[in-house]
Amino acid sequence: MDNNSEPSLKKDNNVIHPTKKEQEALRIFFDKFYKLYDEITSDSFMDNCPELRFYKTKDLFAIYKELSSYGLINAHLNWIKESGRPVFDRTISDGLFTCIRNIFAHYPLFDRWDDVYIDKGLATWNKSGSINQFLSNCGKIKIDGKPIVKYRIWQYETKKMTYFAINFDNQYKQRRKGIPLQYSVRKRRHKVLCRNDEKSCGYSY
Repeated sequence: MDNNSEPSLKKDNNVIHPTKKEQEALRIFFDKFYKLYDEITSDSFMDNCPELRFYKTKDLFAIYKELSSYGLINAHLNWIKESGRPVFDRTISDGLFTCIRNIFAHYPLFDRWDDVYIDKGLATWNKSGSINQFLSNCGKIKIDGKPIVKYRIWQYETKKMTYFAINFDNQYKQRRKGIPLQYSVRKRRHKVLCRNDEKSCGYSY
């Protein structure tokens, strides 16, 4: 190793810190990630044309995947995968996000999210890789007999709760049309009505 090269991780009292070079790179990546996240989760995002929405969504997944390969973040994701979090969280944080990113990267065939699909024939046309491996096995993961996990996110700025469910029962198999990805993720928003004390809330469906 070059003696002038900066080590990727520095230890100080058993606490690992990013180097200055890494801090600068991480700042740039995170600034862009959160800029895209704030834009995509805003109500006005759906006013954009489908092509622009798809472009920004692809960028968000690409940045996430790039960040996840960095040592400290990767160590945390490995902890999640090694039972640090529930099984669905482990599957989503690495397998699902990686699969979606790889579909975008290796199949630059789509202009809009609604056009995106993958079937076994397309996933294995050249070789059987990580996309086929994930989609062939993810439906086997179940809680209470169901391959579905549900989340909700409170958005303080808009006073709304976002609900979404991820269904891993994708029935992935050889067929002509394939499975559009948007069928696996269903998202709906419910306006939350709060009083001035912002403690008691009711849901408007």
